[in-house]
Amino acid sequence: MITLEEMKKQKGERRFYATLNRFWKRVDTSFDFTKCWNWKGKSNNGRGYGSFYLNGKMVLAHRASYILTRGKIPSGLYICHQCDNKKCVNPQHIKLGTRLDNILDFISKGGSYSLYGEKNHI
Repeated sequence: MITLEEMKKQKGERRFYATLNRFWKRVDTSFDFTKCWNWKGKSNNGRGYGSFYLNGKMVLAHRASYILTRGKIPSGLYICHQCDNKKCVNPQHIKLGTRLDNILDFISKGGSYSLYGEKNHI
């Protein structure tokens, strides 16, 4: 993914802000940063996450939220929900982390996770 400044240069400021508007009109915001802002747009991945067309490709809505508010996602890092709400795109509820960070957060909140099996390629 590209940085916010690269996106502005590539699209032009007018188109960049049109993309922001297109994204945020699909979000149920209360403008209360302590609450979840749920995605009202398309959800086509079968796992409960929203999806959004950004820079020519479909991305998960919480990743788009991060990109549009903070910029590029470093290679190899995940966007993790602190609130554990898959529909939440509130920039204050998402953070960068590794796959292990995400797994340990899930386990610490009572989830169970197996490192083995077909889905994990181990």
